[in-house]
Amino acid sequence: MNENDTDPTDSERTEPDGGVAETTPPSEKSSEQSLEEEMTEFLEGEEMFEGPDLDIMEDHSMEPRTDLEEAAMEEVANDDVTRMIVQNRLQATANEAREMVMHIASSPGAKWGDLINGIFTREGDMAVASSSGVLLFIALQSQPIKHIMKKWREDPDYEINEGDIFHHNDARYGNVHNTDQSTFLPIFDDDELIAWASCVIHEGENGSTEPGGMPGDAESPYDEGLKVQPMKIGTDYELDEELLTFFQNSVRDKKLVKNDHRARLASTRRMVERVEDAVDQYGSKYVVGALRHSLESTEAEMRNRIESIPDGTYRQTTFADNTLKDDCLIKVPCEITIDGDELTADYRGSAPEFDDRANNTILSSLKGMLIPVFLNFIWPDLPRNQAIFEPVSIEADRGSTLHCTREVPNAQSMMTFFPSFSAMEQGMMKAMYPDFVQDNESEATDIHANQWNMINGWTYGGFTQHDDFVGNIVTDINTMPGGARWNRDGLHSQAAVFCAMGDMGETEHYEEEYPFVALTRTRLMKDLQGFGRYRGGHGHQQVFTHKDTPAWAWLATGIGSRFPSVNGLYGGYASPSIPCGRIKGTNVFDEMDENPEELEYDISELMKKKPLDGEYSTWDLGLQQEFAEEGEVYWLSHGAGGGLGDPLERDPESVIEEYDDELISEWVLENIYHVSFDEETMLVDEEETEERRAEQREQRLEEGVPFDEFVDDWETETPPEDIPFFGHWNDKEEIYAGTPEAVMTPETLQPVPMNLFRAQNPHLFDTPIYPPKPECKADIEDD
Repeated sequence: MNENDTDPTDSERTEPDGGVAETTPPSEKSSEQSLEEEMTEFLEGEEMFEGPDLDIMEDHSMEPRTDLEEAAMEEVANDDVTRMIVQNRLQATANEAREMVMHIASSPGAKWGDLINGIFTREGDMAVASSSGVLLFIALQSQPIKHIMKKWREDPDYEINEGDIFHHNDARYGNVHNTDQSTFLPIFDDDELIAWASCVIHEGENGSTEPGGMPGDAESPYDEGLKVQPMKIGTDYELDEELLTFFQNSVRDKKLVKNDHRARLASTRRMVERVEDAVDQYGSKYVVGALRHSLESTEAEMRNRIESIPDGTYRQTTFADNTLKDDCLIKVPCEITIDGDELTADYRGSAPEFDDRANNTILSSLKGMLIPVFLNFIWPDLPRNQAIFEPVSIEADRGSTLHCTREVPNAQSMMTFFPSFSAMEQGMMKAMYPDFVQDNESEATDIHANQWNMINGWTYGGFTQHDDFVGNIVTDINTMPGGARWNRDGLHSQAAVFCAMGDMGETEHYEEEYPFVALTRTRLMKDLQGFGRYRGGHGHQQVFTHKDTPAWAWLATGIGSRFPSVNGLYGGYASPSIPCGRIKGTNVFDEMDENPEELEYDISELMKKKPLDGEYSTWDLGLQQEFAEEGEVYWLSHGAGGGLGDPLERDPESVIEEYDDELISEWVLENIYHVSFDEETMLVDEEETEERRAEQREQRLEEGVPFDEFVDDWETETPPEDIPFFGHWNDKEEIYAGTPEAVMTPETLQPVPMNLFRAQNPHLFDTPIYPPKPECKADIEDD
């Protein structure tokens, strides 16, 4: 150190901006350092927001055996009979609670089956679920309990006591969207926590920007209504009235909220009582052992069945054709790998998440939606519990629309996880076909094409004729048409893919409680089938209007209006693409009084003949909240199940029978199935039919080209420039974000701001930003 150098602690220091600062004595500096270290330690230890735990949310595996479970499994190992009796009692308990809440709850979802009741291990694994209901909750209801259990372990002041009532509805802690609301209660044996009971219902109204709880117009998580983390909302089996008032004050339908909190509590308390009865009669070890045995035996059987499927990789891609606000193609690729007794479903390369659209999916919600693939469509004989997924792994890119981050909306996650379900369903059919047609060692149900997968039903909001303010969805969503099977046709308006044995509800009940009038609700839609050797089931029409209310709005939330949402199998056709529509500026009730004989109650005839004075228009199924005047008409229909096999192989007699039943038109009969018949006798002309079908086969051969030539002509290096395309094209490491120039990698995924994207690429969109206007988008001309 030379004589011109000075210690900065003893002289002035030069600041970066050229100024001069005073020096600090060594003792004061040490004190400041100490204070800084103390502050840093404080800040690092201070959790500013107790958000969802990603380790819990991204892990669907069972917890390891506890000491109590180890002892219980030893106890039940020597007495299978008693263990089975207890296990059956627990199953009956869950089923009883579900039936109970269906009779006492207020929401349409509860009344018609969109719920589930379950019993969990102490650690939060769902071991017994009601045998029908929304089975996707099987993979989702454990997470809020595991959040509570983690808090209980880490916070010595946090207590879980008998009679405590817990509640949650924030999908980021488990569930599909915030309209799903759950109540769960701990179950004790003396002072020892041994299990949990839960009830979750698709409630509907939750105070979101649109009525009904599933806002398709949500552009941030803060548009999605009430968000309650897993929390205690009552003690001694009594709800905290102040919290209940807060929940009511956050939503439109206050009566529904209060009554259904009580209904969920009543059903879960009934389950607690039934489990306590079993403990009194058989001892807690048999109850704990029965729950653990249910999980572990289900995992073992699931592994046995997967192992019977030939090892290999099977691929299926589906597309969403809309964000509910923007026409585009959103890729959902599914690659299923069977390796011994394990199954991996790889969704990497799907579209990036959308910053300001509601169709993003949380990874746990995706997993939940895949549970029904196995429990509804492949092995419905397996027990209803989360161990179904123990041998199953799900992969998706973090930041994709199938594994979204917490700051993007997810109220309409169904718009991406329904196509994900269909891709998995179809991929599994390909994987299982060799086993199925030989010995069927995996004991699978029928090979089949896709069941319809969209919630095509009217959402509504406004004042009822009884002056109640409401918002919810009509349970017509529970009647999705079935896919064709390997040896028979699919069923019409069968059941929801997520809710086995759900119900659409009674029209009279709806019209008594709400101001709408169903002009048509149970009529099947002509030509709406997945054509094939065996055809997919038809969807039913829903033509609605309303009366006797000062304010009423309709909404529709679905995809598949421009690109099929479900596929056919082995030559069968996909579902036709379908719109929704309305007749504005009319009053159908006046026409009923003046010219009732002129009215039409079939959508196609209604739109062709135009019996009402008014503006006729169609729209895709992403119809945002639109206020309607009394007597204006709104219509939509479900799609169809996929067809299976070549339509030229369909039995001509079946074709004529469906034509006679007005399920198909003469055009379909002649141009899809190529059947000739005598119009007077309605008998098939077998010789001419065979000639026409032979001509079609010859035409196919003439038009066909070798596969390599087809690929060379068809395949391109990048997505088309005139369609907004999201997802990978031919390399999972290159994920497109709307245009061929916008490319991301899995490591650099960023949310796509669609409002900005539309502003920057107006040439890709010929449709307006929502809300829609009747004059826009496919007006129906007089000719």
